[in-house]
Amino acid sequence: MTERINILTTGRLGEDFQAAVKKEYNPEALKIDYFVEIDQNILDRYDALACFSAGKDLDLGRLDWIHSFGAGVNSFIENPSLNPQIKISRTIGLLGKKMAEYCLCYILAPCKNCISNYENQKNRIWQQGKITDLFSSSVAILGTGEIGRTVAEMISAFHCDVYGINLHGKQYPQFKKCFKLEDFIKNPPQIDILISILPSTESARNLLTKEFFQKLSKLHFINVGRGDVIAEKLLLELLESSIICQATLDVFSSEPLPEDSALWNNPKVVITPHQAAITDIDDIMMSFTQAYEAFKKGENNYLFIKLNRGY
Repeated sequence: MTERINILTTGRLGEDFQAAVKKEYNPEALKIDYFVEIDQNILDRYDALACFSAGKDLDLGRLDWIHSFGAGVNSFIENPSLNPQIKISRTIGLLGKKMAEYCLCYILAPCKNCISNYENQKNRIWQQGKITDLFSSSVAILGTGEIGRTVAEMISAFHCDVYGINLHGKQYPQFKKCFKLEDFIKNPPQIDILISILPSTESARNLLTKEFFQKLSKLHFINVGRGDVIAEKLLLELLESSIICQATLDVFSSEPLPEDSALWNNPKVVITPHQAAITDIDDIMMSFTQAYEAFKKGENNYLFIKLNRGY
């Protein structure tokens, strides 16, 4: 593809993205415009869209390319107007390292009794709590894509046995072993920590069932993928029975998490507001540059999703 690409950007970081693209690219090859808000009349003037999400009322059928500012692409692929031939790429950047730091923070915090120690300090209480070690723990990561592999690599540095779970059991060197998703759900190995990095797809919704968790015990469950991988009611039940002894939740089926959710007051739950890996302009440009080079050549790379899979 040699003709000029006209890109529309909007929303958070859109203005920064416009400035970065104008600085990096010749406008004869890539023209970019930023609007605070967009409607159909504006959208129809462009070949490509770059932003975090798009309204369901927008007809995206005329677009050739969408670049998501985040790792998720749900708001785009769930739009019924999509052209089946459209190319959709996403931002990875350094999100894997950011997510790994988040996971390690909340894995180590209960091991080293950080929250209790902080409360004791505020109340001037000198009291030793139970301290456990992370090394030699078994960790399973649902999702072995670019982000999942980076998380595995960084957690492995703490001498943990890290297992990966993906659709076909494909092996990657960052994991001690990878399991086929179907086999893992039916017969999981005994693990200490389960991290979900799965996107929200039809097959992933409510994937984690009561029958699955009953094969495990005293588990630390971390969800940094999408909230609908497990039903909230089931999660609360598993916390009550201590099958899950600790839950660190950054994503929820409904966001913001409703004020009346029972998760807020559960002492075994840590809640964070969808901030495990915050995208910045450097992440966006790192991925956009690679996606743009592939798109203009009519090629795909690891940043482009497969529409039929949703990731």
